[in-house]
Amino acid sequence: MVGRRLKFLWTRLGRIDDSLATASVAAHLAQQVRSQDQHQRGPKVDALHAPEVECIG
Repeated sequence: MVGRRLKFLWTRLGRIDDSLATASVAAHLAQQVRSQDQHQRGPKVDALHAPEVECIG
């Protein structure tokens, strides 16, 4: 019984950790989009979308 509860808690903790990591990356990209200049050199972030979305053309 205790083993099952412990496994459940570790699974939940892993999911929360994954969610925080994803949110951190998204927040970093959003900050980069807001701070970039139109004429800056180097890489720019063009768009933010879900990874499963495909570009039209």
